[in-house]
Amino acid sequence: MRNTWWVDFRFKGERNRQRSPDNSRAGALAYESVLRARLAKGEAVSGPTKPLGVAFRDFAPNWLETYVRTNNKPSEFVRKRSVLRLGLVPFFGGMALDEITEAKVEQYKAARLRDGLKPKSVNNHLTVLSACLKKAVDCGNLESGKLPCIRPLKALPPSFAYLTFEESERLLSAIDDRTYYGMTLAALRTGMRMGELMALDWMDVNLERGLITVRRALSAGVLTDTKSHRERHIPINPDLLDWLMGEPQRRGLVFHYSDGSAVVYGRAKRSLMRYSAAADVRFVGWHGLRHSFASQLTMKSAPARAVQAFLGHSDLRTTMRYSHLAPSSMADTINLLASPEIRKFGQQAVNTSDKSLTVKDNGLSLLR
Repeated sequence: MRNTWWVDFRFKGERNRQRSPDNSRAGALAYESVLRARLAKGEAVSGPTKPLGVAFRDFAPNWLETYVRTNNKPSEFVRKRSVLRLGLVPFFGGMALDEITEAKVEQYKAARLRDGLKPKSVNNHLTVLSACLKKAVDCGNLESGKLPCIRPLKALPPSFAYLTFEESERLLSAIDDRTYYGMTLAALRTGMRMGELMALDWMDVNLERGLITVRRALSAGVLTDTKSHRERHIPINPDLLDWLMGEPQRRGLVFHYSDGSAVVYGRAKRSLMRYSAAADVRFVGWHGLRHSFASQLTMKSAPARAVQAFLGHSDLRTTMRYSHLAPSSMADTINLLASPEIRKFGQQAVNTSDKSLTVKDNGLSLLR
């Protein structure tokens, strides 16, 4: 619980720890004086005493079930459960919460790197550990002063795979299933996440206005909000509009199997692998199709803010991962400093915007 003050002191060698009825520093100090006076008179202090020395292996599962399951999406719950089970609990499980020090955290980082984990993966573990320990402080199981400093590793920005325009067309040509064709086309033309595609309902498709409203996602079989918890609107590309107009039944899920059931991620992934092989293109996964959408828009000089809005990124810096794909953006910028004439070696002026230059003995000349 936030804004909770605890009284923690020793009297005749015995430690006393009680929750203050007044959640303020002054109130806690006053309550400590009352407790000391009772003990001096031989009276027992009232109120339940918080158990000390709670082990990480005992607190972490409770945090996972009571806080993470309630406040996080099912997919996030599964991810954090895996991190706890495979990494954090085996290492920190036997330690009391207040025994998890900065030095222990550094040992954990070193151990995971030796196991072959990438810095980004280790940082994901540290994020889960930090969230768990901070909640332990909120719940009164760990003193705030005992919260260790957790420093993330330096990691390169994550790379991403995407399809070129030509590869995208080859992939679409290889798909012989109408549902998977529509899903692949929608991923390449809207940048929607796989969970958003699986949850897309005809109520969110406005064919007259040519607009898709993204407002929900399917996560581990459970219908949830989008990742950013905000809805967004994406104009419908002409070829996607053509596919949507060809659907005979326009109610319920847009993408579904013949029996009307929702698309299953594992089955869809295997199908995409098979179609990628048939088209002789790299398998980039369903999320890679989202990257392809953003990459291809950037290569067509789309404004970064527009791409951000389509993808639903909360932070523009996430969208700027694609900026290096913009045509000639860096070259055009550096050429702002180009001089209209080159005079040092007595040559006639040359066009510095032409990249095909060669060096001669006495200067520069254009390749013809």
